[in-house]
Amino acid sequence: SIYLPSEKFFSWSTNSLTRNHHKFKKLPTSQLVVWTYNSEQQQSMDEESSFPRGGAERPKEPSQVKDNSSKSAEKKSSRKRANSKDFLFGTKTKDDSKRPRKSRGASTSTRTTSSSGSGTGSSALPLGGGGVLQPSQSASSKKPAFIEAVSFQKLAKGTKLLGVVREVAADYAVVSLPTMLTGFIKKDDKSTVPLNRVLSVGQFLPVVVVRATSESVKSKSKGGSGSGTSQMKRRIELSVSPSLMNNGLSTDMMHEGMSVRGKIRSVEDHGCIIDLHVAGVGGNSCFLKFENIKDEYKILEEDADDDDDDDDDDDSGSDASLIFLNKGRIYDFTIDSLPTKSKKESSSSIIQVKLEKAVKRSKRIVDPANHIAYNHTIRTLTPGMMIKVNVEHYARNGLCVSFLGNVYRGAIDTSHLGGFCPDDLEEKKSAYKMKSISPDMWWKNVFTGGLRTISARLIAVDPATKIIRFSLLPHILSLAHLENDLPPVGTVVENARVVRLDTGVGALLALPSDSAMDIDGDDDEDKDKDGTLLANPLYKDASKIRCAFVHISKAIDHDGDNGRTPESLFAKTFSVNTIIPKLRILSTANWLDNVASCATAESIVSSAVLSHIDLKPGQIYRAVPVLANLGNGGVLVELGGMGIKGIIPATHIFDKAATGDSSYR
Repeated sequence: SIYLPSEKFFSWSTNSLTRNHHKFKKLPTSQLVVWTYNSEQQQSMDEESSFPRGGAERPKEPSQVKDNSSKSAEKKSSRKRANSKDFLFGTKTKDDSKRPRKSRGASTSTRTTSSSGSGTGSSALPLGGGGVLQPSQSASSKKPAFIEAVSFQKLAKGTKLLGVVREVAADYAVVSLPTMLTGFIKKDDKSTVPLNRVLSVGQFLPVVVVRATSESVKSKSKGGSGSGTSQMKRRIELSVSPSLMNNGLSTDMMHEGMSVRGKIRSVEDHGCIIDLHVAGVGGNSCFLKFENIKDEYKILEEDADDDDDDDDDDDSGSDASLIFLNKGRIYDFTIDSLPTKSKKESSSSIIQVKLEKAVKRSKRIVDPANHIAYNHTIRTLTPGMMIKVNVEHYARNGLCVSFLGNVYRGAIDTSHLGGFCPDDLEEKKSAYKMKSISPDMWWKNVFTGGLRTISARLIAVDPATKIIRFSLLPHILSLAHLENDLPPVGTVVENARVVRLDTGVGALLALPSDSAMDIDGDDDEDKDKDGTLLANPLYKDASKIRCAFVHISKAIDHDGDNGRTPESLFAKTFSVNTIIPKLRILSTANWLDNVASCATAESIVSSAVLSHIDLKPGQIYRAVPVLANLGNGGVLVELGGMGIKGIIPATHIFDKAATGDSSYR
């Protein structure tokens, strides 16, 4: 038998067979057909006239026709599988699962592809995505999965987070991030537009981590001698540039109703030219008509002052929904229409976008069919997306979910479940109509049955580590800046309850119901229009609880180990369900998580000064520690336990000036 690649390489001439022999060796065995050489047939063929090169083909045997037709059909099907729409994670088709396939490595053996016809499958991602300790099972017990927090150490270049602008100046902006983190946006050196004409206070928008750095800074000891203790200063630099946010996005992935980051390039007579920085989209190929702005808007002149009062009023109640239009302003636009693909000269080549009202934009849910059909990947997932998720697993501190046809996996930790464990669960079992409730994992009694499928908003994506996080907090779901319903800064709260202990880091304390400011108390009916989560009485009570977080450094007054509190002492004092006698609110600036920062150390709780606002002229402060002696004869002192420092000049230390040597030092 002679193995031939196909009939086009074969000629009935023996010389031609020898000449084309080198072509046979280079082809894979799967593409070869079998032809049996028969000497009698060859002799009879030699008597006949040879076919000219490129002439008519020799008629095939019936078995050969059947064999070739089956192989051609197999080739077509293989080409169809190879050209089928591919994306990062998916499921094997039924044909692929039946046919064994040789793996070329560990990565290809674990990779799965999705069936374009079906929107469901199994994900190649681990349970809960990246940053989740997988469940373990032993002979004696089973441990559920554990969701690791998106901490500073996990932030890397390219990580996308949902943030809310807390403060804006001409050269910088402060952004509140998930897990009580804070990031900074600095003005681009190449841009002439100040940041207070680019962003607005209270604006929800996705941001990209540019770099996360930390450095050790040594502080002087209280006695003024020695090097003192070293503190870690951490800085998270962010960017809102469309070129970074739309990285990996192309025109083939864009569709109507999709949200995309853009910057206003110029304001024209009938609308604005928008820069999307998407591959294949020119600088003048996107336009926002004024009639496509569904909210009130105001055009700012380019020659207006940088510190115009118009931008400073963005966080006021009357201008909260006002849209400012000026060069350099950044928004997340919605694609209204795409260019037609007609070859006619009259066909449009402009992408039309619109700015929807916040209420409508917050309710837009990502369609899994569009996400798969347009070949989106994990790199095109953007924080701020509202997605239907399915609960796969009850973790020790949250939920592990799958979404978009079960192609991707993510997690929701306890801080973003939308509520915290109510007190006295055993006594309220009858009111909740439940036979048993586990205080450690109360969410198992909520996210069951029909509530295993819920709408959640994406708040964090890291394509490198596959970390994907969602939130169920009401103000994040509605993308509306929440009025502060936490106690004011400086308030002393009694009888708080520990609901979560982060070993070596801090503890989360549930504030009593009478301490929180009931601003949204009458909005439960509005929030429960869809009759989903808040229809569950347990979840409804859990959603009313407000919390404060105490860091281990502000939890207990301790003199040993350079003032650091031992972890064993902290874990014993702040065990779950322990009642803390007093705490003091230090900050309510965590706008995204809506969790206050507090202190329980007696030196801070009883301190007369927490910030510079608490300083009063004429007030007498006693037992003030001296930090250092200054060279001009003055001294540096500390007021309170929060690091507020003051200087006593030499002329104000004594009633009379010192004579001779300064022995008072």
